[in-house]
Amino acid sequence: MKTLTTASFLIFMYFLCIGYGPADSVPQGNATWVRDGIVASSDMEALTFILRSGGASVDASQEWNAQRNEETVRKLKQMGVNFAIINFHKGAGLRAESQDIAAARQFTALAHKYGIKVAGYVGATLMYETLFTEEPDARYWRQQNEFVEPIYYTADQTFRYMACRNNPGYRAFIKKVVKIGIQDVKLDAIHFDQMQWWGEPNSCRCSYCRAQFRDFLKERYQDPSRARLRFGFTQFDQVIPPPYGLHAPPVRLPELRNPMMQEWAEFRAWSLARDFNDFAGYVRQLNPNAAVFANPTMNLESNVGFMYGVDPQQLFVPADGIWTEEPNLPEWTPDGRLVSQIRSYKAARSMGKSLFHWENLSRYESYKKAPQVLRLAESLAYDDANLGVVAGGSAGDPPAITRRYVSFFRSNIRDLIHTTEVADAAILRSFSSNQFNPSQSNFHTVLFEQTLIQSKIPFAIIFDRQLQDLSKYKVLILADQDALSDEQLVDCPGDT
Repeated sequence: MKTLTTASFLIFMYFLCIGYGPADSVPQGNATWVRDGIVASSDMEALTFILRSGGASVDASQEWNAQRNEETVRKLKQMGVNFAIINFHKGAGLRAESQDIAAARQFTALAHKYGIKVAGYVGATLMYETLFTEEPDARYWRQQNEFVEPIYYTADQTFRYMACRNNPGYRAFIKKVVKIGIQDVKLDAIHFDQMQWWGEPNSCRCSYCRAQFRDFLKERYQDPSRARLRFGFTQFDQVIPPPYGLHAPPVRLPELRNPMMQEWAEFRAWSLARDFNDFAGYVRQLNPNAAVFANPTMNLESNVGFMYGVDPQQLFVPADGIWTEEPNLPEWTPDGRLVSQIRSYKAARSMGKSLFHWENLSRYESYKKAPQVLRLAESLAYDDANLGVVAGGSAGDPPAITRRYVSFFRSNIRDLIHTTEVADAAILRSFSSNQFNPSQSNFHTVLFEQTLIQSKIPFAIIFDRQLQDLSKYKVLILADQDALSDEQLVDCPGDT
């Protein structure tokens, strides 16, 4: 690729000490079963939601219940499935979803009978038509944009408000939901969906977000001289989250120079990780052996830190597994580009996490077009003993090729679990560089990663926190990482 050789690319390669250090000390909890090999199914949608969304078939209720009976569980077991994701709480309320939850309880008992572990889905939206009757205070849990308007899930699902996890009332409610799931339904894991902020400018600016943002700034800039050097002032009582004057995305800023916009991005990433860590700690307090999963959607080709507040080095820490729903299904394009989810696999592996992904999603045309053999092969090559979601009502019955891969996976499981990524080179994704200068830093990082991928050169993707120990790598690649701190720019013995 000609672009990679230009002087403007500014790639710095540091040849480091040869050798291999200890693995990153990332908290894993006691749910070691996640690392013992996962073949998953998914029927995570509540019937209440399916009916409310519209467009369902006339026999939707019958189909939904059939997906939760013993015959289906037995079929999943025969397929090789050992982990199932089931509906638990979509956001309509515990009473409104009581029949759905009862079905999940029955399914969980059946799954345990056949040795299948179960995760319950917990969403982050408020289906206000029923929830506000059950929980009157829930009307104050809504995310609000800069115009004090509620933020909806999508344009066609305006019956769902996005909930603000910075609201203590909402966090308390979710813990109530989680407690029922772990202690009553006997779930083995909680799957937290929408573990991200909505894209700017549709990011919450409610009173709790504003107050916590000011506290965040006061904590970071306790030294008035640092505050003045950064902002030109030292008091934050009148600071608000930066407005964009837009009602809909995208916010087009090739470089984020406004320091308060930068701090707002940092706050969103920090607060999201803080709240997820709080939920994960509560789950493990209820059951130390329970697992915790999060779905931040993923897509490292875009500046997800600025747009969605997703910083893998913070958000992934308390998780046992991370979900991706990115559009990058594997294919070779006519002009010779390899499209893949390899970046997401590598980001998860570098943080010691398993990546959950769809192998077959019959309702999406993109999954029908992408060869399934490529998706399965990519999973075996790059994931940590997780073949992905291969079955379930939303995934459809697996074709013959999937069954063959499941059989291969199960037959060779001892050689596939508890593996360590091998790479002599690492490419850095610094939050400040990639998120604040996406048109340069993130763009060039993606190009360099793509060159390594298509050149079949093993490499790892690392984040700021991993600069503390680079002993396992011989080469560190800084592709236009132009916002490294003085503390990060340290010397390492050896040639440079």
